Amino acid sequence: VAIDIECDKTAKDDSAPREKSPKLIQDEIRSVIRRITATVTFLPLLEVSCSTDLYKDMVVPEKWKGLGPQFIANSEEVCLHSSATTIHKENSMVAYKILVND
Repeated sequence: VAIDIECDKTAKDDSAPREKSPKLIQDEIRSVIRRITATVTFLPLLEVSCSTDLYKDMVVPEKWKGLGPQFIANSEEVCLHSSATTIHKENSMVAYKILVND
């Protein structure tokens, strides 16, 4: 699952808050998490155990820095519904590849 979050760079810490209720923002965050967990309904069945962890605050390991996005060659991609706050926009997608045993 790839989630791209764009931030409105014109927003300032000392500017007046933009109008969008916390409940609406929380509902949209819940929607993103539901979409991620719902991908099991259309992704190929895994033959090994797999889990997904979501972290709000995470220190990126030093060896990951500078790697940039990691893409799956010749993958199938499914775009999920986007959502936005008044400052952030979130786009999410799932990429997977079915390995064919000859």
